[in-house]
Amino acid sequence: DIANGNLLLSWKASNSGTAGTSYVISRRLPGATTFSFLGVATGSGVNGKKFTDSTLPTGTDFVEYSITPLRSGLSGTATTVMVRFGSVGGEQTATVVENMAPKMAA
Repeated sequence: DIANGNLLLSWKASNSGTAGTSYVISRRLPGATTFSFLGVATGSGVNGKKFTDSTLPTGTDFVEYSITPLRSGLSGTATTVMVRFGSVGGEQTATVVENMAPKMAA
């Protein structure tokens, strides 16, 4: 629901069977030099590996998200994803144009 400032992020992790993993979600808007913390998603259950950004400013051309795995106080390598917004046939679109897979700390 991009028109109302809502974007659902969902992802897969290569070590999805690891219990106790959470994911720290941050966002960087155009013109910003740093990522801002948005929240934490759990790695399991029906809502696992999903996060809704409900504060996305309308009219944004693109946004970057950083997803960092966290387990037992150790952070893994962040995944950075850029999402570009547009429209096709009058329908709004969101396209991932950059993606790097996360790795967990040992």
